[in-house]
Amino acid sequence: MNFIKYFLIITLAVTIFSCNSGKIKKLEEENNSLIEQTAQKDSLLNNFMSAFNDFESNLELIKEKESLISMNSGDPEMRVDQKEKILSDIQMINQLLDDNKSIIADLSSRLEGSDAKLGEFRRMVSRLKKQLEEKDTEVASLKTSLADMDFTVENLNRRIDTLNRATENLTAQTMEQAEQISDMDQTIHQKDSAIAVKTEKLNTGFFIAGTSKELKSKNIITKNSLKQDFNEKVFTQIDISKTNSFPVDSKKASLLTSHPSDSYVFNKDENKIESLQITDPERFWKTSRYLVVVLN
Repeated sequence: MNFIKYFLIITLAVTIFSCNSGKIKKLEEENNSLIEQTAQKDSLLNNFMSAFNDFESNLELIKEKESLISMNSGDPEMRVDQKEKILSDIQMINQLLDDNKSIIADLSSRLEGSDAKLGEFRRMVSRLKKQLEEKDTEVASLKTSLADMDFTVENLNRRIDTLNRATENLTAQTMEQAEQISDMDQTIHQKDSAIAVKTEKLNTGFFIAGTSKELKSKNIITKNSLKQDFNEKVFTQIDISKTNSFPVDSKKASLLTSHPSDSYVFNKDENKIESLQITDPERFWKTSRYLVVVLN
């Protein structure tokens, strides 16, 4: 009879371990996937910030060149070398504008090609659009001023027209992308919440202690074995990442659930067992997320 009883206990413990182990593995895989998506989101933000910094640096240099052009072109006795310097500065402005268009195209490509979207991008795109509109007005004014002074600005005109078309296209793209960002912002919030829920599930355990009579009355055990259809609500829910000690306060105590014997100790004084101390939480909870302590 003893052999049959022990055989049944071992069979039950193996069954519980197999079920819990499969659930834990699935939760861990889902949690790792969500964490990886969050890391992708952070990497994308860093790339965007770097590109926007380059864009703004180019704008500052354009402003410096425009200031020099205004100062040199204001000289009523403008010399040939001054005109050449102005034309050189105009070419530099054109190149910087082209560089910024390339930056914009790259940002748009990254945004469209990424699964992760950030709410911060909406504000960045709005600021970029405003800067482009302001620069377009400034360049158009510069074009008019130089034309009045009989400058040959055919090449500049072509570049300005190209910039105008690029600005119109970018405006349409940013409006569409702003809607996509809003949708993805909500998705990321939901995924962040899901990570928190999965993490909480991974760290959830259940504890109960009592005499055999008390555990039977709560429908936890039958004779000396754990029931398969016990009521989870009678257990105390715990966070296994934070809880490593459990009160016992009994002369004798034993674990009914299966846990490695070298992953815990009973803290005793002269007369009784005061508490159960988990020394290796990872191994202790690996076999079962339920802890049943029988008191005698």
